[in-house]
Amino acid sequence: MRNTILVRAFTHAPDRTPSGGTLNPRTQQPTNWEATRMTDFGQLDEQLDEYDISFTFKGEDYKVTPSAEQVLEFHRDYYNARKSDEDSGMGVWKRVAPLLGSKFNPKTAKISGGILEQVMEAGATYSQLERLVSAVHFKYVQGDDLAKAYFETGELGKAVDILKQKNNASQQD
Repeated sequence: MRNTILVRAFTHAPDRTPSGGTLNPRTQQPTNWEATRMTDFGQLDEQLDEYDISFTFKGEDYKVTPSAEQVLEFHRDYYNARKSDEDSGMGVWKRVAPLLGSKFNPKTAKISGGILEQVMEAGATYSQLERLVSAVHFKYVQGDDLAKAYFETGELGKAVDILKQKNNASQQD
């Protein structure tokens, strides 16, 4: 059985026309109900991939889906760091670590727990860890396309060039 939850998008009762319809509050003209119906996006759970982040290192598959709360905390911390102009490299590591189930201490530069510790113990170099951390950061700041391109290239300029080429190719189609 499908459950349906409807939410009213306004907090006050609209003005009514003499025939019982609603009036547009700005123009005071009758609204067309068909034009104001809710858009049905379908099933939300069908729109998501099984994992938010997945990669392979030395034959081992790593998969993780940060919680909504973790991603919101990431965005809050990112916004606050940008607002105060304190967006340092250590800040990126501290923000990304919880998304991968890890902890990062910016004072000692120590990583503990989660995927970052597992990958480090499996022999990842600093460059490999940095590529992973930066790609996850780009995923939640700029989106999947830039994150994937950066993960592949390890260079932001090259990643942007790849996206430009894909965009130009799709515009020509």
